[in-house]
Amino acid sequence: MNLLCFDTVLNKTFINYNGTSRVIKSDAQNYHSVYLISEIRKILGAAGVGAVDAIGVNIGPGSFTGIRVCLTVATVMAGELDIPLVGVPSVEILSEAFGVDAVFLDARRGKYIYYDGDEAKLIDKADALAFTKDTLYEDPALYGSVKLCQRAGEKIVADANCYEYFASEGVEVINYEVKTPDLGAVLAKLAAKKLQAGGDFHYAKVKPLYLQTPPIMVK
Repeated sequence: MNLLCFDTVLNKTFINYNGTSRVIKSDAQNYHSVYLISEIRKILGAAGVGAVDAIGVNIGPGSFTGIRVCLTVATVMAGELDIPLVGVPSVEILSEAFGVDAVFLDARRGKYIYYDGDEAKLIDKADALAFTKDTLYEDPALYGSVKLCQRAGEKIVADANCYEYFASEGVEVINYEVKTPDLGAVLAKLAAKKLQAGGDFHYAKVKPLYLQTPPIMVK
C-alpha cells in the first residue's frame, strides 16, 4: 500500500511517503505548515498523487493552525482520491517515538494536556506535578482515576513549555523539541497499524482533537 502521512501539528512539518521522509522547520518569514502542499508535491515526485492509496495525519492536540492545515489538506486529498484517511493523535505519536507512556503538552490558558498511555486529559497546570508523583492521585470530581507517569520509574516527554515548568520543579522530563526524532516515520508506522487492524476510515469521520477550545473559537 502506498501510504502518505503528514503532520504540521507539532514543532515541525513531517511528511512520509512509503518510508521516504521530509522534515521542514519554520523560518523567519513563514511557519513550517505553509510549505506542506509544495513539499507533498516534491516527495511524491514522478509517482503523482494518484499513487497514494491511503493518508495518515496527525489530528492533534497541538497547534490550532497546524491542526487545521493538516486536516484540511488531508480531507480534501482523501475525498478527491476516495481513499482511507487515518487520524493519529499527537500524544500517541510522541509516546511511540520516545517509548514512554506519559506525555505533557501545553494547552495554554493555564492548562496542560496529559496522556497516560491510554487517554489524553485536560488538566490544570497547578495540578500537573501531582500527576508525576509516586503517590496515588485520584479526584473523581475533576479527572477521575488516572495512571501516574512516574510509577516504576516511567519517563515523561513534553514540549518546551512544559519542560521548563517541570525542570524548575526538579522533575526529570524529556524535551521532544530539543532533538526531535522523525515523527513522520512514527506517524506512518501507527497509521499503517491502524489500517491493518481495520475500521471505518472515511475522510468525513476524522475530526480534530483539540481537548481545549481554541482561542479563536472562544466568545
